[in-house]
Amino acid sequence: MKKLYLLLLPCLLLAVACNRGLTIEHPEITHNFSTNNLVLERIVRTSETTRLDLTVCCLPGSRFSISPETHLKSSKGEKTYALIGTEGVETGKKIQSDSTGLTAVSLFFEPLADDEEQIDFIESEEWQLLGISLSPRKKPAKIECLIEGTVSGRPQSTAILLNSPEEVFNRYKKGNIVIPVRNGKFSYRLYTDTCTGSMGSASTTSG
Repeated sequence: MKKLYLLLLPCLLLAVACNRGLTIEHPEITHNFSTNNLVLERIVRTSETTRLDLTVCCLPGSRFSISPETHLKSSKGEKTYALIGTEGVETGKKIQSDSTGLTAVSLFFEPLADDEEQIDFIESEEWQLLGISLSPRKKPAKIECLIEGTVSGRPQSTAILLNSPEEVFNRYKKGNIVIPVRNGKFSYRLYTDTCTGSMGSASTTSG
């Protein structure tokens, strides 16, 4: 039995190390309560911090701020993780978006517990991302659709929103897919497990 324990210990240490050096690109999110102003690009977990790279989509030239009370919370509600640093924005101060309406920011939080599987991002009542998965995205489904093109006639557009084909489009609906528009162009890989039915509805937004 002692030999078994000795064999298991390195495996456990390896699992912890993997969690602490993990980068998750475009993590899955259960609900986006940011009225589609926030796009979570990636999460980087290390032994010292948890970094969230976000794109803020708003009207070109408009202003926004990040609250110093912004935090992460375990989806189970047991633990919270404080904001300890930022890049691209200073908490509590207004920042003006450029002509694209897209602003890249990085937020640094306390390191997550190794057993965390899902977290919530809480900036305010208006900006929340709930049910952020800490597992790498599953392998792409069999069907992959590349959505890309140019927005014409709406130079103020900063994002394209997609939602379910079963419902009337609503930009404030939870869980919309947000595709940033950069310099009038957009590109997004949509993965689906079925080729039946329609893709859904789409609309451009300017903030």
